[in-house]
Amino acid sequence: MLALLISACSSADQSRTVQTPADPISPSEDASIARSVAEPEDSSVTGEERLAAPQASSVVTGENVVHVLGSIRATPEIVTGWEADIPVVQDDLATAASLSCDLGDSCDPEAIAAWAENRVDLINLATSANVLPVEDLSAMRDALAEVNVATVGFGVSSIAEQPFVFDNGDIAIAFHSLSLLAVPEVSATDDRAGIAGPASFNAVLESVGTSREQGRGVVVMIDWEGLDARAPDASNISAVEALVEAGADAVVGHGSDFLLRFDQVGNGIAAYGLGNALTTTQDPQRRDGSVLRLEFDRPGRSCLLPARGTEEGPALDDPTAADCSN
Repeated sequence: MLALLISACSSADQSRTVQTPADPISPSEDASIARSVAEPEDSSVTGEERLAAPQASSVVTGENVVHVLGSIRATPEIVTGWEADIPVVQDDLATAASLSCDLGDSCDPEAIAAWAENRVDLINLATSANVLPVEDLSAMRDALAEVNVATVGFGVSSIAEQPFVFDNGDIAIAFHSLSLLAVPEVSATDDRAGIAGPASFNAVLESVGTSREQGRGVVVMIDWEGLDARAPDASNISAVEALVEAGADAVVGHGSDFLLRFDQVGNGIAAYGLGNALTTTQDPQRRDGSVLRLEFDRPGRSCLLPARGTEEGPALDDPTAADCSN
């Protein structure tokens, strides 16, 4: 049985309100996301399919912790040191973000790859259906592969619907991806690369169930409509419930420019929207965001670390709040 304690971490001078779960679990000394150790299956590919998925898994070092950032909304400024505002990203098993470049933005693959190198381990490409053609998504994937940043949610159907797995020898964490935006021209098919779209939902459910059966931790990154959405709608909630029932530990939504609520859902959690991690907007509410910290297989808790989006990357409101115990 999954045991999980979730909370909203905040600093003393924090002015915003981060919603806590409607039915939070009582604090417990041994609360954690519990998973048994499992060897990842050999999901390597050959030939033309390898071009659609340069990697399917990675053996890494680091704590049994993953971090999920908000959306990348614009080509970043190339700087060093934004990690200083999020010191935890240096001590985790993996850090993930979602690419959601604005319409009209250059969304330059080389610039994003330069920003991502040594900063994140995986970028979800199944959030860009409405802003990037398939050719640009392919270029983005290839540029990221050059700097050893994994991608998920893009390829022919058999690849786009499968996870990317990080394994540190103690625990394996599978990142799955899906978009609920119906954009047929960029959706994956059996013989054409694209994103895992609505038609892939059942296949992703099955893939999540397989990851669960293999004893992996499961994180699902999902895109839905509504840049101006302030709360999940019934279809969002239904999708999350189905994914958790299938075996997801955490479902992380993307699409809204705003920070949305954080809920307990069955034996998992839902962060319906983390806001923006990297943005050029000056609207303070659209810069509002959070870093989701998930702690697996050890006493602890998972939480939202309040942050704000900048042109250089996310910055914690309280840089000293590096983990969920602060």
